[in-house]
Amino acid sequence: MAAWQKDQVGGRTFVACADDWDREHTEQVEYNTSVMYRAPPRRAKEHFAGRKIQDIGPDEIDAYINHIAGQGYSRRGVQVYLDMFRMIWNFSIVRGWAKSNPCGPVKLPAGLSDGERSAPTEEQQEKVKQGLEKENGLFAYMLCSIPVCGAGSYWHFAGRTSTGRKR
Repeated sequence: MAAWQKDQVGGRTFVACADDWDREHTEQVEYNTSVMYRAPPRRAKEHFAGRKIQDIGPDEIDAYINHIAGQGYSRRGVQVYLDMFRMIWNFSIVRGWAKSNPCGPVKLPAGLSDGERSAPTEEQQEKVKQGLEKENGLFAYMLCSIPVCGAGSYWHFAGRTSTGRKR
C-alpha cells in the first residue's frame, strides 16, 4: 500500500512503468509477438531512464519516433515503437501512474519505406554460387545448422564418414 501511494504522489519512472507493462504484455501475447517487442522497450528505457512517466510530453515522444525513423526502420518498424509507447501509457493511466497519453498527437513521419526487399543482384547471386562449389560450402553449412539433420546427415549424403573422411 505504501509503495502504491508513493507512486501516486511522487510519480513513477518510465522504466518502472515499461517493466510492468512488458511483464503483463508478454504474458498476454503470442511468443513471436513478444519477440518483436523486446528491443523497442529496451531502447526506450535507455533513452528515458530516470524520467518520470508523467513528465514526458508529446514533443519528446515525437522526437524519439523521428530519431527511430531516421535510423532506416521501415514504416512497420517505426509503428511498433509508437504502438509500444501508446500501450505503456494506456497501461500507466489505468493504474494511476500517468494522467494522459502524450502519444495521441504523434504521427509517423512521412516517407517511410514499406520494408520491401529486392531480389539479390547478379553479384550477390554469384557469391552464393561460389560458396556452393566449395567442398564444405553453403550447402554443408545449412545442413549442419539444422538441428534435425545435424552434420552426420550431410556426411552420409556426401559419401563420407561422420569425421568427414571419404568412404
